[in-house]
Amino acid sequence: TGMAMTFTLMLLAENKEAQTKARAEVTQVMEKYNGNLNTSSLQELPYLERCIKESLRLFPPVATFLRYTADVLQLKNALVPADSHIMIHLYDTHRDANYWPNPDVFDPDRFLPERSANRHTFAYV
Repeated sequence: TGMAMTFTLMLLAENKEAQTKARAEVTQVMEKYNGNLNTSSLQELPYLERCIKESLRLFPPVATFLRYTADVLQLKNALVPADSHIMIHLYDTHRDANYWPNPDVFDPDRFLPERSANRHTFAYV
């Protein structure tokens, strides 16, 4: 979305090191393909992809989404009946310090495979 790109550009503008690294990666790929980016050349921009994911983590495009429980759900200290509405707030989920050390810091390398491997599947939606 437009806002996702706006936030990504804002975060890169605020983080010169990340901006320099992303720019160098894009420049290298553009030189390789004579300035013609396409879907296959975009696959060669892993750092830029991590920047976009980190931007979406910090500023999710949707605030919340709803799910329904099909069955009774036992949580640590509560029982959620079947057919209940569950609202998931992405801003809080994506900034949960249990899954994201220094959750308010822009860190594209959070999405390196070795740093993502043990993270809960739904910590990033």
